Parts: sequence; structure tokens; C-alpha cells
Amino acid sequence: MRVADGLAYVRTTEERFDVIFVDGPDQTEAGEAGSTLYTTEFCRNCARLLNPGGMLLVQSDVPFHNPLSLALTHSLLRELFQTIQIYTAPVPAYLGGNMCFVYA
Repeated sequence: MRVADGLAYVRTTEERFDVIFVDGPDQTEAGEAGSTLYTTEFCRNCARLLNPGGMLLVQSDVPFHNPLSLALTHSLLRELFQTIQIYTAPVPAYLGGNMCFVYA
């Protein structure tokens, strides 16, 4: 686990990963805190850092509370990856109880 400026890190590191899990602020619009984690540049660099068969997983908020976050994340990853999947997992601490994740 690493807590750092995600965009700066993926621009410069040569480390490779089996899984990159992005749990940034909920995506709502450009210019908001953490919005650099939802850019083509960031996701393209993440793809570069994945080992063969690796997975990029992006937390995408509670789908019933903020469906825009899921739609924006899915659209972004669809531009860069062949296979995109969506799943939910129960996280009782969040409004609505089910968090949504998009992985590629």
C-alpha cells in the first residue's frame, strides 16, 4: 500500500504491479480534489505499470447515491482497456451500503 500523489507517482515509477487499487475521492467533475486520478494520463500510466494479466481497480462510490461517478469511471477506462467489469460490495459504513468498483 502506498499513500502519495498518485499522478506524480505513476508518471515516474518503474515498479510493476499485479493490482493497482485507486481509492480516491468520489469522481464528480474536473478540477475537484483528486480529479487527476480520473484522467486519461493517470489511467494510461497505470496500464503501463501493470504486469501481464494485471488489474486496475477504481472505487466508484455508491451507485444509488452518485451514479455519475460510476458512469464517468466506466467511460474513462473503456477508452484504455479491452475488458471492463463493474461489481458492488457491501460496505455498511457508506450511505446506501453498497460500494461500486470498476476494474479493467
